[in-house]
This record gives sequence, structure tokens and C-alpha cells, in this order.
Amino acid sequence: MSSRNSCKPKRVRRTGFASLRSAPPAADALVRKMTFILNIAGPPGSGKTTLAKIIAKALNWKYIAYDNIESTDIEKLFKNPKMWAFPMQVKFLISKVTSILLALNERCNIVIDRSVYEDMDIFAKYFFLKGYISGKDYKLYCYLSNIILRVLPKPHLLIY
Repeated sequence: MSSRNSCKPKRVRRTGFASLRSAPPAADALVRKMTFILNIAGPPGSGKTTLAKIIAKALNWKYIAYDNIESTDIEKLFKNPKMWAFPMQVKFLISKVTSILLALNERCNIVIDRSVYEDMDIFAKYFFLKGYISGKDYKLYCYLSNIILRVLPKPHLLIY
């Protein structure tokens, strides 16, 4: 697959909206000094949730769950992925980022069960490659996620 279909931020010329994708978040350095952000990543069933909950409890940190989604959403997605893949990916992205930003606003150290990067670079890409998300919608999803990454501080540590 070519790199043009990847959701990872790329260096671009600083013209128009494209310049949003390459500029570092202004608040990133400040937030990183006040809080610690730990991401737990890995394949399904590998123990991410168990590990994240244990660490959060042991350190008295805020746990950001992966499963902030309703089971009806998952049912809709798997019954008709062509119809629901794009809106659900956007919903999952916004839900996760909102939870993270609220915790950071409270100056909490956080443990995140499944990173935003996995949603973007694995699940959205999978749905695109399977034809469940159109090229136009995937491009829009990548654009939105890159804007979101501008305001979301990078994790201090990623455990895979």
C-alpha cells in the first residue's frame, strides 16, 4: 500500500489547510510537564484492558477505557460494515479523544486502553482496504484525525 493512504502525519508544504497536519500542538509541552500519559496497545485478547486497569489502580491514575462504545454500535457495524464503518470510526475517534482531553483538563495522569493511533492506523485502514470505507471518506477521516492529533499530546510511554 502506498503511503498516501496512511493516516500518519506527514511533512507538507505550509499552504492552506495542509499546514495544520505538520504543526506540533502548542499545548503539548505544557501538558506533558503536568501529566503522564501511558498507552497500552496490542492485539485483541492480549490483556490490554487487564494490564491498563491494574496499572491505573496501582498508581491511582485515571483509566481511559477502550469500550466507551455501546454494544448496539458494534452490532450495527458488523451487520452492515459498508454503511457503518466510517461513522463508527469517527464516533470511536471522537469518543476516545474527548475522554483523554477531559482527563488532561483535570490534570490527571492517565492510562489509555488502546491508543488513538491504533484506531487510525489499524482499524480505519482495515475498513478502507476491505472497501467498507470509500477513498473519499477515508481521506476525510485521515484529515480529521490529523487535526485531532495536533491538540492531543503524545504519550510518554507506549506498552505493546
